[in-house]
Amino acid sequence: MVEKISYLEIKLNSPHKDVVVIKGNENECDPVLFEGQVKLSLNSNIHFRKIKLSLIGEASIVYFSRNQQGEIQDQIVEKLVTLKVDWDNLLVNEQGSIVLGAYGDKPVKSYKVKKLHSAREGGSSGTSTPTGKPGFFRTNSTPHFDEFDQSSIKLPVSGVDGTPFKNHPSHHSFLLPKGNYTLPFSVVLPTNVSETVEGLSVGKMLYHLQCTVQKGIFDKPLVKSRYLRIFRTLHPTNLSLVDNSEINSTWPGKVEYMVCVHKKGLAMGSKVPIKIKMVPLAKGLKLKRVVCEIVQHHHVSSMVESSPEFENIIGTQQIYGKLTDDQLSSDCWEFSCNYRVPSRLQELTQTCTLNHELIQVRHRLRIVIHIQNPDGRTSELRANLPVTIYISSNIGHVYGNHAEVDPVTGVVNLSKNIDDPVFKRDRKCAMSSVNTPLMSPIGSPEEDEEGGSEEDELSNMDPPPPLYEQSKFDKIYDISSPKSPSEQLGMSQMSGGYFDLSSSAIHTRVQSSIDLNVLSKVPSYNEAVEEDDDGSRYPMSPSYDPSIPFTQHSMLSGSNSSLSASLISSHGSLSNLNMNQSRDFSVHQRTRSSFKLNLPKKNTTSRDSR
Repeated sequence: MVEKISYLEIKLNSPHKDVVVIKGNENECDPVLFEGQVKLSLNSNIHFRKIKLSLIGEASIVYFSRNQQGEIQDQIVEKLVTLKVDWDNLLVNEQGSIVLGAYGDKPVKSYKVKKLHSAREGGSSGTSTPTGKPGFFRTNSTPHFDEFDQSSIKLPVSGVDGTPFKNHPSHHSFLLPKGNYTLPFSVVLPTNVSETVEGLSVGKMLYHLQCTVQKGIFDKPLVKSRYLRIFRTLHPTNLSLVDNSEINSTWPGKVEYMVCVHKKGLAMGSKVPIKIKMVPLAKGLKLKRVVCEIVQHHHVSSMVESSPEFENIIGTQQIYGKLTDDQLSSDCWEFSCNYRVPSRLQELTQTCTLNHELIQVRHRLRIVIHIQNPDGRTSELRANLPVTIYISSNIGHVYGNHAEVDPVTGVVNLSKNIDDPVFKRDRKCAMSSVNTPLMSPIGSPEEDEEGGSEEDELSNMDPPPPLYEQSKFDKIYDISSPKSPSEQLGMSQMSGGYFDLSSSAIHTRVQSSIDLNVLSKVPSYNEAVEEDDDGSRYPMSPSYDPSIPFTQHSMLSGSNSSLSASLISSHGSLSNLNMNQSRDFSVHQRTRSSFKLNLPKKNTTSRDSR
C-alpha cells in the first residue's frame, strides 16, 4: 500500500502555513474556523476502508512539589489532552466532530482519550460514552458476490477535489482510481481554545494533526502527522496597543526619574523605544549605564495542585552606554533608547492564560539604572513596568523550535538547536538571505528598521475601506449604451496604457539593485511543495460532463446571462452578425436568466429574435 501511495500530505488553509492566528481573547475573537485538505496521490486503483484525521492538543506538566520549608517532596508529571477533534472518514464527511475541548470540558489524561466518543456524529461532545448498543452487520458464511459489489462504491473519474463519497455510509469499501485527490476537512473550534506554549521547561501546550489511511483489516495503516501552532494576538481594539506604561517616582536624596514605554503591548522580535528622564538631587552623580530586561513569571497547574511561582530573567541588554558626559546636562538627564524584544519562543513565551489555568505567564519590563556616586560607589535604580508580550504576524520576526511528530506514538519532539521561522514572510526572508551579498550585517541599522517597530502595527493590518468623498466624483458608464466603456469615458484618458511606466518609475527601477544570486536560486522540492498554493481556499469551477448534449451546456447561469445581455445591448443583436459569411446565428432569449443559441442547417433562412 505504501508503494501505491506516492504522496500523502496535510495542508491547512492558513496564510501562515502551519500557524493559526486568533485575534483577541475568547470574548473578542470570532469563531475559529479550522480547515484544510489532505492531499493524496495514487499510482494505481486502491480500495480504502477509511481515511481518518484527528486534531490533538496535549499539555505536558512537569515540576517538583515542595513543602512549606521549601524542600522537594515529589515530582509531578502529567500529560493532559485539552482538545481532540475527529474526522471519522474524509471520504464520506468533511465536517469534524469535537470529542473533547468544547465549552465546559475539562482536560483528560492522555491514556483515557481513546475511551471518549462524540455524543453524536458532527456535533459537539462530552466526556461520556454513548449508552446505546453498537451496531453490527450480519454476515453469512457463504459470500454473495452481488451484495459485495453493491457495498463497493466506485468513482467514474480518476482524481477528485472534494469529498468523493459524500453522505454515503462509512462501512462501505471505497475504490479510488489512479489519480490525485484533495480531501477537505473543516471544523469550528471554540473561542476559548488554548494557544501553543513550547518554551517553558515546566509546561508545554502542543498541537498536531494525524492522518490515518486504512486499506483493509489485515493491512498496516499509513500514518502521516503534522505539527501546528495556535497563537493569540492582540485584538486591534485592545488598549494595550494604545496606552503607554509609565512610572514617575523619586529616590530620596538621589534622583527624580520618569521611565516611559509608549505601549503596554510588546510584539516579539520588535524594537521598543524607551524614554528616560532623570533629575539628580545631589551633586557629583553620574549616569553610568542603563540595562533593560524582561522578567517572566509563570506557573502551571496539574489535576491535583498548582506549582510554585517561577521567575526568569530574559533578554538582558545594555540600552545606554554610548553617550558621553558632554551630551548629558548636569541638571537633567533625558534621552531615548531602543530595546529589542527576544524573538525565540524557546527563550521567551507570550503572555497567556490557558483554560483551567493549566499554564499562566505574565511579564514586566525592568529598567535597571546604574548611578555612580561621588565616592565611587554604584547605586542601582530599578523600574518595573507591566507589559503584555504577544506574537504578531505583521511586525517582528518570531522563531520557534523545529518540531517532528512521531507517527507511531504521536509524541511531538522539539529540537532546541534548530529554529524555524514561524510566519511565512520570515521563511521567505530566511531563504533569500542565503548567499545574498546585499544583506546588511547583524546589528546594523538596516536590520533594526526591517524588524519594525510597534508604531507600524496598525498600518500593517487590513486597510480600511475607501472614503466616499474620494470616489463620488469617479466617472461611470452606462451598460445599456451602445458605446463601449472606453468610448464613454473618452479616449483621452486611455492614452496612457496600463503597462506604461512614468519616467520616475523607470528611473527608480534602473537605480534599484538586483541580486542575481537570489533571482537565479531554484527552490528545492520540499520548498516548492510547501509554498505551493493551489487555490483550494476558493470555489472550484463546475465539472464538465461530455454525456450532456450541447443544448444543455449552452444554458448559462444568471450571472453569465446578465453579462451576455449587456454584450447584446452594446452590439445591437446577434442576428445581425455574419460569421464567415456562410451561416447566420439567431438568438432566442427564453428567460431573463438564460438563453440558447440555435444553429440552423444549411440553406435555411434565419428567423428574427422574438
